[in-house]
Amino acid sequence: MKTLIYENAACFRCSGTGYYGPVCVAGGKCFHCGGQGAKLTKRGAAAQEYARSLSTVRADELKVGDTYREIGVTNGADVYSYWAKVERVYRDGDKLVVESTSRYQQLISQMQPDAPVRLARSAAEVFETRALGLMFQSLLTKSGQVAKSSLDLVLS
Repeated sequence: MKTLIYENAACFRCSGTGYYGPVCVAGGKCFHCGGQGAKLTKRGAAAQEYARSLSTVRADELKVGDTYREIGVTNGADVYSYWAKVERVYRDGDKLVVESTSRYQQLISQMQPDAPVRLARSAAEVFETRALGLMFQSLLTKSGQVAKSSLDLVLS
């Protein structure tokens, strides 16, 4: 179970237990919170999205040596997700072709040049990104919008 680091509240459906409903359906896991017992508030979700955006680049900004998250669906409708290291990047018409290697195989992926790609970060970079996300969260209202007083403070 993942620990939520941004502002969260106990799940209203399972009352924070992570379980709701019959055990014969997904082991009784609460589908509202995914079994975590808590959900991000609007402020927490906005802060998490901001932090995630700090480690996301456009596909055409990938460089040889970058490690990125490859996510997709196979022809058999299975979802896959793994980290891959960029070996070569080139254009083929309006598509971007990325040749990469993962732990198990060599891959060739076609992407739109403006597609968002999540990069792997070192532990220090992850810590810094979380700290920036928490700082950003402190500037938000309960609705997840930047507070006017915070905006005045930043602009001055």
